[in-house]
Amino acid sequence: MPNKFMSRVNNYKKELNNYLQKNSFSNLKKNVEGILNEAKKDLNSFVEKDIKSLKKKFESEKRQLEKILDQKFKTEINSAKKLIKEAKLELKKIQKGFEDLSKKSKKNSKKKVVKRKTTKKKKVAKKKKTLKKKTGVRKKK
Repeated sequence: MPNKFMSRVNNYKKELNNYLQKNSFSNLKKNVEGILNEAKKDLNSFVEKDIKSLKKKFESEKRQLEKILDQKFKTEINSAKKLIKEAKLELKKIQKGFEDLSKKSKKNSKKKVVKRKTTKKKKVAKKKKTLKKKTGVRKKK
């Protein structure tokens, strides 16, 4: 297509030279305007074709990236789920261990707590000392 465009430009250049030699400037003005309009159309068509091809490329790359990202997200989500499951199992084991320990400690605490009889201190009664009265006769000396 670029060759087609360049051939047109060369043809218009030759025609322009011919018109300049004949000094017909009114026809030249019309031809130049026509040339410019055709050049605009050609350039627009080239640009539109390029834009369409670029859009297609971007769309295909976008789809590929989305697929790759989806796969990565799925793998990461699955690994996170596995990690959570493992953590839950570990927590259950730990909780069961705590429950077993609490049951054992309850049993042990029941055994240790033995009610003892309270012993009262015996009051020791003080004995009164009785003094014997001296009755008696005094001996004479």
